[in-house]
Amino acid sequence: MTAQDEESVKLVIRAILILLVVLGHDRIFHDHLYYTGYIFIYSFHVGSFFLLATFGRPRPLNRKTFYGMWRAFLKPYVIFTTIYGVLFFVSEFLHGKVDLATWALRLFAALFVATSPMLDAATGLKLLWFLPAFFVFCILYNWYGLADRKLKIAIVAAACVAHLGLPTVPRSVLAMAPLGSALAAYILLPALIFMQLRCLEWRGKMIAVNAAVFALSSLALIHFRLESVLADYRIFGIDTPLEMIISDAALISGAGVIVSIARGLTGSQVARWIGARSLQIYLIHPPINLVMVTLCKRIALWPLAIVLASVSTAILTCVTILIMERTRAAKYVFG
Repeated sequence: MTAQDEESVKLVIRAILILLVVLGHDRIFHDHLYYTGYIFIYSFHVGSFFLLATFGRPRPLNRKTFYGMWRAFLKPYVIFTTIYGVLFFVSEFLHGKVDLATWALRLFAALFVATSPMLDAATGLKLLWFLPAFFVFCILYNWYGLADRKLKIAIVAAACVAHLGLPTVPRSVLAMAPLGSALAAYILLPALIFMQLRCLEWRGKMIAVNAAVFALSSLALIHFRLESVLADYRIFGIDTPLEMIISDAALISGAGVIVSIARGLTGSQVARWIGARSLQIYLIHPPINLVMVTLCKRIALWPLAIVLASVSTAILTCVTILIMERTRAAKYVFG
């Protein structure tokens, strides 16, 4: 596969995953399919973005690399956290729920610590936790990728300890880990396993095996009602071995299924366009989604309400991005 083909596959993967994120954030979907579709979507759609990072070649951890990751992840995070924080403050202040000093302190803490509970308190949104956590994850992945053999073994051992042991730590303690570092460390082991399996290119018999694992693990997730959501630190480890195996299998095989589907859609210009703007969609869609969900909740036929809310959110978000791309502000934020 050429570098251009691989880039096309990555863009389509990002497109599929970001559309699943939009669907996953649809509150109507939560209300009506909580123990089926909700669990199914959340078993792999966010974690797969971390696994997708293993497609890129490791880069040396120097000033240039850190600056590039700052521009790609942390600068948009800071800007949009501030924007949503201000909007949230105005709404809460008008209802007499918060004062300026309290909110400013919460926002300051959220910007630098970046845990989902702090972000929720400062902005009313948890989803922005992903960008700092992804920043930390990329550091860990690049560190592993450039390490010598002995250091690689040490990193894998540490990743095993983190994956097995972190879920035994109370959520309130995990939530104190800055920049989502606990979640980044937790997801490192599945990502390294995925990286090794990806070398098989998910072709031939491997596609059928992966699809079967995904189907079985998804059914098990739904049957046992295993709600695993990274943003809320709902993760499984050594204290719940069966749940850990099922959720890891669903995550890794789910990402593999997405890769296989993406390979057949690389000719789609729309998919590549959406994938190239997955970050913008992620950051911009929440308020649009809130409005569309509020409007569509009035529809009695809830499957139709879910489809309309999700599709209209995706379309309006893309239209907003098309308009924003003509402005200097968008070029400053997204480069």
